[in-house]
Amino acid sequence: MTILPKLPATLIRVLLAFSCASSLSGKERTEKQPITIQDLVTYTRIRKQRVSPDGKWITYLTIKPNFRDNRYDSTLLLQRTEPSAQSVELARFHTTADQTFLETGEMKNFGGQVAWSRDGKWLAFTKREADKIQVWLRSIEANSVVKIAGDFSQVDFDGWEENDAAIRVKVADQVSGPRASSETDDPAIRITDQDNFWWPPWVRKDTPTLITRLYRYVLATHELTEAKQPSGSALADESARTYAQAKWPTKPHEVKYASRPVRSPDKKMTVFLGQTFYNTKDIKTATRDYFVGLKELGNDNPPRELLHSPRWLSSFQWSADSQTVYALQFDPEYTAVLTIRVGDGNVTELLRTPDYLSDATWRADAASFVAVRRRSVMPDELVKFDLRTKQFEVLANPNAGFADKDLPEVRFRRVNNPLGGGIFGRLVLPNGYEKGKRYPLIFTTYRAGAGFLEGAVGDEFPIYPYAAHGFAVFAMDTGGSNMLSSSGDLDFTLMREKRPIEAMEIVRQQLADEGVIDPDKCGVTGLSYGGDIAAYAAWSTKTFAAASVAGVWRDPLSYTLNSVAREKTLAEYGLPYPDEQGLKKWKATSLAMNASTMTTPILIQSPDQEALVSLEAFKAVKRYGVPVEWYVYPGEGHVKFQPRNKYFVYQRNLDWMNFWLQGKEDPDPAKREQYVRWRAMREALKRRQSAITR
Repeated sequence: MTILPKLPATLIRVLLAFSCASSLSGKERTEKQPITIQDLVTYTRIRKQRVSPDGKWITYLTIKPNFRDNRYDSTLLLQRTEPSAQSVELARFHTTADQTFLETGEMKNFGGQVAWSRDGKWLAFTKREADKIQVWLRSIEANSVVKIAGDFSQVDFDGWEENDAAIRVKVADQVSGPRASSETDDPAIRITDQDNFWWPPWVRKDTPTLITRLYRYVLATHELTEAKQPSGSALADESARTYAQAKWPTKPHEVKYASRPVRSPDKKMTVFLGQTFYNTKDIKTATRDYFVGLKELGNDNPPRELLHSPRWLSSFQWSADSQTVYALQFDPEYTAVLTIRVGDGNVTELLRTPDYLSDATWRADAASFVAVRRRSVMPDELVKFDLRTKQFEVLANPNAGFADKDLPEVRFRRVNNPLGGGIFGRLVLPNGYEKGKRYPLIFTTYRAGAGFLEGAVGDEFPIYPYAAHGFAVFAMDTGGSNMLSSSGDLDFTLMREKRPIEAMEIVRQQLADEGVIDPDKCGVTGLSYGGDIAAYAAWSTKTFAAASVAGVWRDPLSYTLNSVAREKTLAEYGLPYPDEQGLKKWKATSLAMNASTMTTPILIQSPDQEALVSLEAFKAVKRYGVPVEWYVYPGEGHVKFQPRNKYFVYQRNLDWMNFWLQGKEDPDPAKREQYVRWRAMREALKRRQSAITR
């Protein structure tokens, strides 16, 4: 008998559901189960993989959400780059969501970083003990480990010196304790032009003061000494963010960026990812592309540009002789491995796979790489690709159980809408799809590449659980639609919503004509830019019978809540100060100002750090009797990461769409009051719709 700690009744039921899901009977195990919300919340992520220079070893960090303790359990592993090789545990630790992720989704250096020596004989890595990070060194040949530094608040590796004589470590530590206050201290907080008020500055946590240092550990003497921090880069042209900053020429109406530079082994050149924005003041011709930039170091010559296309590139690697660059290129339908000859710029495609490959880490001679592979219905697995044999080998698959699930059919689909934007998506048919039967349709928005279809951008909208509950889902990728005006042209800015909405209406009609969906039962969802699309669609069309967003910010109140410094940017978007004249422009984009004619029920699930931006929309739809529920999740930023919060966000999104599109209710007694509210909303909506149409 398992005795649970004293927890809220709802949470106890959820914990029991997780337990039951992992202890199915023999008969239930023989019947394939669909992907559940529990599966999405708790599957294992693979991050920070690093291959040794000789390609014989790989380190990687597995991160598994722990629902019960609302944390992440991480394990740093070392193993040979051979199929079925046994892994060695280097470190195991636990972190909160706040310790693990930045609010935009990038991972913090919370532990598990590694740095291989150039000869592959030494591995520096970090462990975490409670809230402190330690630095350890492992001899690959002697199979021994030693702690060389600790304990710090933050750690990152500055790299090995060229002769492998020493490893350089950047650390940061918190100043011990707050300064004692006195009766003369002023407790007031001065508001600056940089402060925004989505999450008021006077309620934010104080940012701890950190002291940063650079240390050098010498292998021969085992000495750790503080090193001098570099005053600047000798290769300043490598880190230029824009062509204008680097004083490289561009054509009129072009804005070019250079990022992710990688130096050649002979240190004569650098390769970088380039991006060009064209005609950013013209709605009809505005576009962007990516390219490979090759820049000679040590002179002022502008870079050469190769392979201009809409496809993003990453994971650049030089050949040992500095004559060839390897890269990964990402198309909506595949990932390609490319070789680029530096001399003549010739590009060859070595491989095209329908899967998504992320964060490739290369052997020093570019003979192979290791990456995380994701497929539409399969989350993270660690794979090795050999350039000579052009074959993949699976090194680790902590999520192998997904292959035994009852998986729905997924179909790729491009959308040729008149307004353009390069929009595409993946149609996920309901589990047990029956041809000729019409299903409700849910759109997810913003991104839907070749990787695992988890929950769209922000991972809040449970695509496969939707399919398991009888929904067709169109996971829409907005392509190049997300462009904003820089000249105050609101019509230009609104195209970023109008293009995806036009595309959704086309897909809806096509699927209705094909007999797949019921066009009167469509829902739309979104977070971030996807939330802008969904909110705009909810009030500007009658296409959708339900909507769910993480926030609604395109209302006049958001101008007030943004910082003074950001007012210029909003004006460039075409959103000026909301005085009498400015409000006329806001009317074209504001949900709150158009709520009087809106009939789409909307669910808002905000992080507390951005909650106030949705206040005006919530009050307006309430005033006009539009069905709305608004939840705020404590301790969350732009993307929500706490495992428990993630579960409840998923579950509410499923409940909301089930209720409004299928008339279904979860029999869980804990949700009784929820459905009492929603039924009352539904009856009020019927009266409202009748009044509007009269």
